Amino acid sequence: NQDAVVLQQRQRLLVEQLFQPCSAFARLKIVLEPGGAVSLAAALFHPKSIEAETVIVVATGGNVDPLVFRLALDRFGDGS
Repeated sequence: NQDAVVLQQRQRLLVEQLFQPCSAFARLKIVLEPGGAVSLAAALFHPKSIEAETVIVVATGGNVDPLVFRLALDRFGDGS
């Protein structure tokens, strides 16, 4: 069913978006909104794509709903 495939894709995207700020919290103890964590996630999870020794990323926002962030931490862990 095409609707089921679209739903699975949306759920996977949501999971990936929730994982990014949790990773930043676990590694750096900073709270980021999902969109603000994209460049950090790229640097952390695709290091072979980076040729330089030094990398600068822009990691923005803390504009995340507390309940959504708690659910994400429950699912992905908080690094403790």
